[in-house]
Amino acid sequence: GWGLEVKADGERRMIRKSGSEIVSSNRKGLIVNLAAPVADAIAALPFDRVVLDGEDMGDGGYVAFDRNARQAPSK
Repeated sequence: GWGLEVKADGERRMIRKSGSEIVSSNRKGLIVNLAAPVADAIAALPFDRVVLDGEDMGDGGYVAFDRNARQAPSK
């Protein structure tokens, strides 16, 4: 198979939620800070476990990608 990665000029992030724990890591797997509005939005998701793949655009902006690699801007 193959994958498509859209570059939105931010920094790549993987954000994982497991229960009340939320961890954000960069492409190298290093833990990175997550803007409070993004962390709050993820904490409010009605799922116990979730993984988001996208780009941190800075200033609290985050662009997530759906399974078809289309940009799905968060607010």
